[in-house]
Amino acid sequence: MSNKVNGLWAVNSDGVFMFFNSVDSPSVWRFGMMDGVESWRMVPGVGNAQAVRGVAAAYRAEGGVWLDPNGVDYAQAVREIGDVPSIVERGGLIVSDDCGDYSAHGVSLPDVDRERGWVLSWEHGGMVVSRDVSFLTPMEQDHPDMCETYDDLPVVQPVDDKPILEPEPVKPVEPEPAETVEQSKQPMSDLGGHTIVEFKREFDRIYGVLYAADGNGGSIDYGRDIDAFDNHEYPRGVLEAFNTYREDFVSSDREAAAFIRALRSFTPTESAAGETVEPELVTAEIPEIPPQTEPHEVVATSSAVMVRKVVIPGGKSVKELADVFGAYVHKPRSFRDSKGRRVAYVAFDGTGGVIAYRDCYMQGVDTRLEKDIADYLSAHNLKLAA
Repeated sequence: MSNKVNGLWAVNSDGVFMFFNSVDSPSVWRFGMMDGVESWRMVPGVGNAQAVRGVAAAYRAEGGVWLDPNGVDYAQAVREIGDVPSIVERGGLIVSDDCGDYSAHGVSLPDVDRERGWVLSWEHGGMVVSRDVSFLTPMEQDHPDMCETYDDLPVVQPVDDKPILEPEPVKPVEPEPAETVEQSKQPMSDLGGHTIVEFKREFDRIYGVLYAADGNGGSIDYGRDIDAFDNHEYPRGVLEAFNTYREDFVSSDREAAAFIRALRSFTPTESAAGETVEPELVTAEIPEIPPQTEPHEVVATSSAVMVRKVVIPGGKSVKELADVFGAYVHKPRSFRDSKGRRVAYVAFDGTGGVIAYRDCYMQGVDTRLEKDIADYLSAHNLKLAA
């Protein structure tokens, strides 16, 4: 056994993963997953490098194997357990004041771990770093940064070859808490006199139905609802009030569909885009006009927009791929395969478009996914370039 024991070890027979650190901050951590919660638990009583080496020797005797960070086995382990927290991998302990879920016994998580959703607790004499991933799809669990929102995706609009200048960010005005609460309780005309609180309750109910259906194989087609959201067929004020109330954006396809369906449930006799304007009654007599035939043959021309296929990395979010999607007006529409992974996107404008596949997906193997993409292309008059 080497004097330095550092890195991720695995026992493939029963899926046990351990991380040994005898260099930075002597400690031993064990990975576990239960009820959608990932957790790394520090083995108590291991406080020096010699103790770390002793535990590692016993673990190796039981079949434990060190995983090379550049090897295939390590990549497979990361796909199973997600990213390793910095506090585990590098012993990133920071002594600081207590800050709620991010500190325990005067020790605080590094910023990189807090941003990835990890929280810190203390159980049975050892620290526990955990996060709830039950609401993520398998692909999103592998890459938490893929839980993207498209609102801050830059749009490339070159004019006369001049450089694009990013607009200066506008600092939002923080409302008083009392005003936020009162606004959420005010009736909205676009919701038929209901409040945003009632709308949020209906949104949660519909989202739960769609989530259950998707988890059981999926029998609810909500593609039209997604298209309605992408085409902004809703009152802008409702979306802004909804985002403000729940302090989050509508980002996923399922959320977009639930938003449109909830909106329709509050305005059953009107379109989701706004009030319906009744046309004036026509009282004048309209003379009958006999049909006329064209003396020449009419040849139909194709006005379809051509789109091309590209392959994008599996570990990057849409926001990081502005060079692929940023040139198009329509925000990327995502598509999931039969396993629930978001593996394909379509973005387009009036002159062209792109179909982007994640490199982890083999094109053409998932007939359901390919049919969904084909239906979307057909509905938006898009055609795959030869």
